[in-house]
Parts: sequence; structure tokens; C-alpha cells
Amino acid sequence: MPTGIERWIARHIQRKVTASHPPPALSEQLWVGALALLCIACIDMLYAAVAKNAAADAFFDFCYASAYSVSLHVPVGFVTGLLFGMCLWGLRATPFARRRRLPARLWLLRRNPEAFASGISLLLTLTVFFWVVRRAALHFATRYYNQEMASYAMALFVLGVLVCAALVMLPLRRATLKLGSILGPFATPAVPIAAVLCFAASATVLVAIRAPSLFEAYPPLKLSWIPGAAVVYLGVARIARRAAGSWRASRHHLLAVTALLTSAFGLFLCQATFGSRSNPRNMLARDTIAGQRLIRWYLQATDRDGDGFSSTFGGGDCDDSNPQIYPGAPDEPGDGIDADCFDGDGGRDVGQFGNGNYAEVPAEVPQRPNILFVMVDTLRPDHLGTHGYARNTSPNIDAFAETAIRFEGAVASSSRSLRSIPSVFTGLYPSQIEYGDEYIWPALLPENATLAEMLSDAGYFTSANLGTDYFARMRGFFQGFKRHHQEPQFRPRREQVFRSAMRELERLSRRAEPWFHWIHIFNVHGEYLSYGTPSRFGEKPVDKYDTEIYLADQIFGKILKRLDELDESQNTIVVLCSDHGEAFGEHDNRGHSFTVYEEEIRAVLMIRVPGLSPRVVRGAVPLFDLFPTLLNLLRIPLPREVPARSLLPYLIGQANPPANRLIFSEILPDGMFPFDQKALRRGRWKLILWTREHRMQLFDLARDPQEQHNLADAETEIRDELLGLSRAWIAQTARPQNSFRQVVQSNRLDAEPEALTHRLNYRYPGRFTVLGYDMNSTRVRVGDTLDMTFYYRVDGEMQRDFLFFVDLVGPPGYRVPPHTHARHHPMNGHYKTSQWVPGEILRDSIRVTIPQGMRPSKELKIRFAVLDEKFKPLRFETSQGSETLVELVPIEVHR
Repeated sequence: MPTGIERWIARHIQRKVTASHPPPALSEQLWVGALALLCIACIDMLYAAVAKNAAADAFFDFCYASAYSVSLHVPVGFVTGLLFGMCLWGLRATPFARRRRLPARLWLLRRNPEAFASGISLLLTLTVFFWVVRRAALHFATRYYNQEMASYAMALFVLGVLVCAALVMLPLRRATLKLGSILGPFATPAVPIAAVLCFAASATVLVAIRAPSLFEAYPPLKLSWIPGAAVVYLGVARIARRAAGSWRASRHHLLAVTALLTSAFGLFLCQATFGSRSNPRNMLARDTIAGQRLIRWYLQATDRDGDGFSSTFGGGDCDDSNPQIYPGAPDEPGDGIDADCFDGDGGRDVGQFGNGNYAEVPAEVPQRPNILFVMVDTLRPDHLGTHGYARNTSPNIDAFAETAIRFEGAVASSSRSLRSIPSVFTGLYPSQIEYGDEYIWPALLPENATLAEMLSDAGYFTSANLGTDYFARMRGFFQGFKRHHQEPQFRPRREQVFRSAMRELERLSRRAEPWFHWIHIFNVHGEYLSYGTPSRFGEKPVDKYDTEIYLADQIFGKILKRLDELDESQNTIVVLCSDHGEAFGEHDNRGHSFTVYEEEIRAVLMIRVPGLSPRVVRGAVPLFDLFPTLLNLLRIPLPREVPARSLLPYLIGQANPPANRLIFSEILPDGMFPFDQKALRRGRWKLILWTREHRMQLFDLARDPQEQHNLADAETEIRDELLGLSRAWIAQTARPQNSFRQVVQSNRLDAEPEALTHRLNYRYPGRFTVLGYDMNSTRVRVGDTLDMTFYYRVDGEMQRDFLFFVDLVGPPGYRVPPHTHARHHPMNGHYKTSQWVPGEILRDSIRVTIPQGMRPSKELKIRFAVLDEKFKPLRFETSQGSETLVELVPIEVHR
């Protein structure tokens, strides 16, 4: 007799499942799967619109992105429906399915001690099996030297555990069968199902407490996406079954064929047109959850030659059968091959190397003048009164501008000091400079001919005063300077910088030979207003920044006053410039070194030359033009061809900056900052290219100086022309050592190294395993470098960019300088963890410089950690448990 619960459910069932004429399983599931994934695609785009605000200012682009999302999702649903349909078709042919007369819900609640006993015993057996296999997997992953041996041992162990589980399950089922007879009407199949659900919920809570790092690797929303998609799929299937009612099989067949043709046509259009519009591509790749995974999967699946680029879905590969041909590949002219997939064989010549475009120096300019070169770090021109700023931040600079030639459109070559300053002193773009070690402070190799070297060879005495110790770790940075002084702190007191510079000016004024003196004022660089200095304008970051500009302005005024007192002004060229700008929330960025938007790359440039009249030069000029300009004024020939050009024609009023000159800015990865961006400015137009993400933006600076409206889809001809020029410039001018592709290929290994000096096998669950490391020595001298090479095995796909941290820790009372560490993104920022591919074996070499002022120590500890975006260490697993910090082999520092 049916129970009361069964009768209650039967009364509320609107339609009984009949076994006589069920709908065709395969056809039904095909169109149901396509419909379900269409709904999931809509949910994904709804998330992008609500959480990421993707549709706020670009409704039509959002519609395009939604169409692409549907086109990518529906074929997956069609294949999923095919698999489910085949399973249902096979299941309906079994005697078990033919005997079912009641709906599944009634069968689950009917008393069935045999099913109850089987479910409970299976649940208990699987729980023990999972626990044993997990412990064994941890053992084999951390204790076995050879990965292949570990996999064989693990397979044999699992096979043995399965046999034992089958043997244990039989007596366990008998025991639970007796329990089922005792429970009476409660011994139903629904009980073990409810137990599974409770176990899953409890396990989730336990994992969240014991292993929160799992949710750091896989955020809850992304973790719940797959089960949520399954729920949506089942819900759509249920609703579709109710709506279909008593449809004939022919209608199901028609819907299945329609779904097949629609998904195939949508996928065809998507692979042919995806990427032709930049805004929809950016939305789908950045703002969705499933869409970005799908497009990555489609690109990988259609990359036939394995070069990382596909010929479809906007991959841009023009020959997917040749791994040497891809966007950005070196394209040698004359070989008949368009290797970089743009502009034919070789491409256009945009190298721009020349003799500096020298002009004749007026007779009024002294023959061998001194040069006072003042650089204010991080100073934005639009925060100066002479550039129209409302606040009184720069009275002395404004007065100086009235006596100098002021350039309104100076553009820095990079928004990072360690790239921009060497560019100014060499006349080269950052990607053309000969760098050595690339960790955080890129080393300048002796092959570079710097401004200080040229002046020193010409008989000038060269010196520098820097108001920070930030550049002390950049080897080769001061080549050509006969004397340089850096303050011993990152942010010393401002008075120290002024006093040191004044003492040096007094010494230089007593010398017989002409001099070149560089003063670097650092206080405008954040953090602002150290040592308790009050703000003149308010408490917001921009208010404190403006106060620092005022304080730097006071220092600059005192420098000029002291120059007058020493009677050196009439024979001294004075240069005032900044190395880059600073962002205050524009484009969701703060600080610098992150982007090549105007707020970060616009620079100050003013030059006062004895004998030349003051003027204002309008039009864009690159900041590194200072290199040939100063040599031109001193009548010193260039040591080599450079892309920089002398500004002397503009200083004397013979010409204005040409509107069609190509001016580039770039950010190169250096470990700490893994960004790789290029900006090309020509006249009013500016193109920003994210080289790795294949994204771009186009701005009309005349109408949109704040760069708020991306015109890449509206001005396609200009976009394509500037994109071609950017690609040609990258291919022709960048040094191979700065190539992202070459760096990654040279550090991607075919197999795990057979011998490591220190093996670890520490696992970051779901991410990667730190196999171990090599170290050059455990005894290092002060001033030397500690070289370490780490090896990683990628175990899973990661969506986040993690920071790797190697730190030195001394005994109690021992002070380690704050920058004596190796905090970096892998491969000096060339290969972020979000780009890692499961199964790869990667090599990551780092270098820690032991500063000159560091005291010797018998034992310094080395700590290794992996940090997230908030600098919080992630947890890793070993056979002994879970930790966040690894203590590596200690080292000894001596003189």
C-alpha cells in the first residue's frame, strides 16, 4: 500500500511519466542541451553586466559580446546533450528502467531495505577510499624522486585499494541491511542520497576551514559555476519536458536538427569574426566567468602548429601549419615569407635610427657650458601652474618657465623610472637598451653609450646627487659618472638632498673644467609627506601629492638661487624634467608603472640655454630627445645612430615638432611589474597595445585627452595602420633578449630535472608544485649576488597572477636592508601564473644582490613564499602538513 507521503506527492504531480511512449532520448537531449547552454551564456553575460558593469557605456558592444558568448556556449551544450542522450537511450533499454512505473520521486521515498543498504555501504566505502587515496597521493607526490615511478606506484596502490574496498563492502552491506530492517519505513533510497548531500556540504565547510587556499585558487563563484550550470541544465530539461508534453518524435527530431544547424552556423560566424571588434572581445575575455575559459579553449583547440596562435577566433595566425609564422614573429625581408602576418614580407621600416637631426648651434650659446640636470621624480606637468593648474603648487618652477624653453607635449618612454631614465641617458627606447639581469632593477650593460660617458670623454666632470637609494641596486646605472652620491634611505629627509646637492655644486664651481651635474629630487614619489610634514591642500592622496610638488618646488628654487650666488648661471644650461607622471584613479589605476595612459607617461620638460630666448613649444616630443639635444648644444657628435632627435631646431624657433612623427612609449616586464604594453602616438591619434592579450585601444587625444572613449571599432583604418606600425616597430627594434616568447621558450623544460641541489616537492593544491631549487653558493660576499633557480610543475589552470617571494632573515638584532629580497613574477615578469599551462615544467631564475652596507653574518635564513594580490601568503602541502613559508638552506655573508 502506498504511504501517505507517496499519496501526497502523487496528488501534486501534473503529468505521469509513462513508459509506453517516452520522447526519443537522443533527439530530446540534443535540443535541450543547446537550450540549457544558451541560458547559461545569458547568465554569464548578466554577471558581466551587473558585477563588471560591462554594458554601462557600450550597449551595442555588449550585445555583440553576448552573441559571441552564445555562439561559444551552444555547441558545448549540443555535445553535452549528445552524451546525455546516448546514456539515456542505453538506460531505457535496461530491464530496470522498464520496470519503473512510478515517478522517480515516489520510488526514492518507498521503503527498500536493499537499496538503502547498498547506498549506505557504498557511501561509507567511498568515504574511506577517498581518505586513503588522498593520503597515498600526498605520499607519492612528495616522497618519490621520479614522477613516472610515482605514477606507476600510485596506480598499483589504487588498484589494490579498489579490491580491498569491494571485499569490505560485502560484509558492510549485510550489516546495513539489518539496520534497514530495524528502521522500517525510513529505509528508503532517499536516505543515502540525503547523506551524500550532507556529506558534501560538511566537506565544503571543512575545506573552507582547513584549506582556505583552495578557495583562493578557485573563488567560490567560479567553484559553484559548474554545479550551478548542472542545476540550470537539469532545470531547463525539466521545464522543456513539461512544455513538450506529448510531442511526437518528429518534432523532437526537428528541434535537434535546428539546434545543430544553428550552433554550427553561430560557431562558424564566431570563429570568422571574433576579434574584429575590440570592445566585445575585451568584455568576453575580461568580464565573464565561462566565456573567457571557452575562448581560451577554442584558441588552444584550433592552434594546429602549437605556436600559441590560432588562425581562427581572432588568433591572427596567417599560417597555422608553420610554427615559425605568427603575429609578432621576426620577419626577415627578402625571404618571401610574411612571418609576422602583417604588411607582407619584411614590413615597413619604422626603426627611425638616425644621426640625431643636429642643427647648427647659435653663436650666442657658450662653447663649453656647464649642464645642471634636475629631474623631479613622478612630476605631472598638468599639476604645475605654468601648465594651467589652479593650485599654487609651483611658484619657482613657474618663474623658471618664463626664462626657459618649455615643451608642452613631452612624452616619457615609459611610466617606470628604471626604464625611462636609462632611455633619457642613451637616446634609445627601453626595448632597445642593452640590459643584463632583469630582476626588478634591470642592469645596464657596458655596451650602452650613456650621456655621462659622452660628456666625460669630452672633458666634462660628471657627478650626480640622488635623493634616494632606490637606484643603488641597478648595476651599471652610473656608468660615466666620475662621482655620485645617493642618500642612504629610500625616502630621506628633503633637507639632506638639498644640502648634499649644494655641497657638490660648490665643489664643481671650483673646478677648471666644465661639469655635468644631475640632481634627482625624489620626494614627489609616494608615499607622500613622510616625517610628519603637514599637507597644504587637504588629506586626499592628490592633495598630499600637490604638497610634495610645492616642497620640491622650494628645493628647486634654492638650487637656482645657489647657482646664481656661485656666479654660474650665465654659463650653465639648466634642464628641468620629470621621468614620468602619476595616476590618481584615472583608468582605475593609482601610482605609476602600470599603464601607458597619459596621466602616467606625460612628463615635464623645460630647458634654459644661455643666449636663447624663452618660448613655448607645442606638439609632442619624446623625453629621450634630451640625449642628442645636449650633445648638439655642446657640439659633441653622436656615438652611434639613435631614434632620438635633437630639439635644438625647436629651441631656436626654426621649426615645430612634426605632427606625423611616431612616438612610442612602453612598459617592459621586469619581474616586479609583469606588464607588457606599447603605445604609439602620431599626431592626434594614440594606439595602446597589450601585446600578450592581443587587445588594443585607440584614442583621439585632440577630442578626448582623458582617453575615455575607445575608437578602435569606429576608426578601423587608423587603427589598422597604427597597429601595423606598432607591430613593425616591435619586430624591428626590440632586442631578442627582451622577447617574451624567447624568454618563455628558453625556460620551459621537456621534463623534470634529474638532479637538483635541493628538492622540495611542495604542492600548492590545484595550482603547481615547487619541485626544488639550485643555488650557486651558500657563502656570498658583500656586494655579490645570490643566484637561485627554482623549478615548478604546473598542476592546474590559474586565473590569478601570484607573486613569488624570496626573503633574507637575519638573527635577532641583525638588520637586513629592506630591498634585499626577490619579490617577482615568474621569469622576470615574462610569464605570469595566469598564463601557465597544466603539465609544463618551468625554470625560474632569480638574483638577490647583497648590498655593500650589509654586515657579515654567519647564518642568514632564506624564506620562500607565494603571495596573492593582497600580499597574503598561500598555503602549500607537504607530507608533514600545511604551511605558508618555506625555510631554505641558510647562507653565510662575509666580506
